[in-house]
Amino acid sequence: MPEGKEITGIDQLDQGLTELLALGDDPPRLAAAKAVIADEEASLGKLKSVMNDAVIRISLALSDPENAQALMEQVPESARPSVEKAIEIVRENLAGIEKHPAIVRKLAKRTEHREDLKNRISRVKWEPLWQEYKNKLTPTARVSFFDEQGEFVLDSTLDWDDLAFLMRSFARILVRLGQKCEPIAKAGLLDLSDAEQMMTRVAETRSSLDKLVSIASILGVDLSKSEASQADDDPSEPKDNQ
Repeated sequence: MPEGKEITGIDQLDQGLTELLALGDDPPRLAAAKAVIADEEASLGKLKSVMNDAVIRISLALSDPENAQALMEQVPESARPSVEKAIEIVRENLAGIEKHPAIVRKLAKRTEHREDLKNRISRVKWEPLWQEYKNKLTPTARVSFFDEQGEFVLDSTLDWDDLAFLMRSFARILVRLGQKCEPIAKAGLLDLSDAEQMMTRVAETRSSLDKLVSIASILGVDLSKSEASQADDDPSEPKDNQ
């Protein structure tokens, strides 16, 4: 095991980075790790024989482009060359580790049971309001969220652009979750019991959006300026940046 050194100042992260960089500097070990990842029949034990838990953890984190970018933005500037090298090692040699059946099964054991999840929103109430600005009115809603026991969780005052922003963010999150389901489905671990209901809700949302487009036209909104961006934007990006 390589001697630990400070890269970011975060002990656990530095341990993973140090060992991943050491793996990258050892071509035979790196080739062995790459071969095991390519073997879908390989057991978790075989995977751990070529890369330890610290390397597996950091590789899983860096295999997600959003996580990798977030880490790059958070670490000190002096640490960025090391992090960039680690990301390159994962991208070029350990790609697909997050989809390996042994890893998928391992991660599945660490998930939360549905009954233990907190603040699950099961009901939404709202009331219409208006915001006045320069003698004009903006449609606004006071939206309240309640859990499965009917207990209040959260409320917020949102104008129609705020609501559209949240709807787009939630849609993108749903797409990302769907994309991440592929290895879970291949391992036979994906719960599809509510998938039909979920897609029914998606269809209902599309129908509502069609109605909104018709209403917007009646209200005089110039829809020719509303072409959808093809960029795969980050759902977590602040509204003002989009």
